[in-house]
Amino acid sequence: MTLNDVRGFIFNWRNYTATTKRTYADLSKLFRVDVINSSKPVDGWFNLGDSAYYSDQFKTALEMFTDEKLFFHTQADATSTQWGRFVKAALEDYEKYNWGIYYPHVWRTAYMSQKLNIRRLEPWLHEVLNGDETTWFIDGDVIREFKEKYLWMFEDNKYGWGWDLCICWLCTKMGKPVLRNYAHMVRHKMGSTYGSSAADAEFDDLKKKMTKYEGLREYADRCLSLQNFR
Repeated sequence: MTLNDVRGFIFNWRNYTATTKRTYADLSKLFRVDVINSSKPVDGWFNLGDSAYYSDQFKTALEMFTDEKLFFHTQADATSTQWGRFVKAALEDYEKYNWGIYYPHVWRTAYMSQKLNIRRLEPWLHEVLNGDETTWFIDGDVIREFKEKYLWMFEDNKYGWGWDLCICWLCTKMGKPVLRNYAHMVRHKMGSTYGSSAADAEFDDLKKKMTKYEGLREYADRCLSLQNFR
């Protein structure tokens, strides 16, 4: 696995354009990366308009991702001074573990990640039950399987709660571990530009759709209960 096998995406929002440009400058030295933009238009970016939230951005990224081997996504409000080290570790660990998802340690999210650890593989590397959707690598075969069979669940979804649950579950179904490397930190600014009531309603609808697939709703409920979310 090499850097040429990676296709990356950054999701930009209002008030984060300067930060996104810095992240783009760093990541574009490593692999092909595109910015999917929900703020004022910027030349060279994929401009969706400020009415587009996480799910519209993620679905756009999925459309753009074709035959590459690894999908990478990060958000405008996630920053790092050591992207190169994290990417290098992800590629090296792919050869060793054939992971489905690979996370850094994301500082300041609603997730208490240690509660989701399954087993330690190396001093800083853990297999985890579930992660989040701030910054992650996803195996290309997992992406293509998701697009073909499961994307319909997010057709009417706007705010994006639950992508991580569905894709992490799919990794387990495909026999690919979900890993988090605690040696590499991404700093995240918590908060959102929308109220949670609409996202809550969407998430309740998504959980109903999960029942179509054996084990998915049960997996999601287990992850949420470990986080004391539900």
